[in-house]
Amino acid sequence: MPEKIESADKVGSVSAHRYEQIVAELRKIVEAQTRGQFAIGDYALEIEPMREQGPQDRGEELFTVKDSLFHLSDIV
Repeated sequence: MPEKIESADKVGSVSAHRYEQIVAELRKIVEAQTRGQFAIGDYALEIEPMREQGPQDRGEELFTVKDSLFHLSDIV
């Protein structure tokens, strides 16, 4: 996927070759972050799965999805 820089010897303050290296490294970082975000979402859905619409059984202790996910983020 890396696009070759044909027209310039430099991009900003770096050589075209170094620019391509930076782009390749940044793509790896973005890919890792994306995988991490999906993993976080998957675990959060395991802790707080989607609930049915409408009123919940009043016998259950009242808590919100927001509360449990904030608790998770505080301890992580």
